[in-house]
Amino acid sequence: MAAAWTNTLRIVQLEPSEWVLCDMHIHAVVDGYAQGLPIVWSESGTFLGTASQSMNVRPWRDLPGHRPR
Repeated sequence: MAAAWTNTLRIVQLEPSEWVLCDMHIHAVVDGYAQGLPIVWSESGTFLGTASQSMNVRPWRDLPGHRPR
């Protein structure tokens, strides 16, 4: 199965900031793939933009270096 990776960042405005908050909402997780919608805020609380994000999803036990407890 091929995945279509369409990651998009939509900038509403720019503002100097030491850091940004990326408030990520996951909308679907199916067969190892996920789709989410991040909302980006500046350090002062200014809305900077939104995005769409596709990603692979794996259980923690499948990650390199995982040690069972």
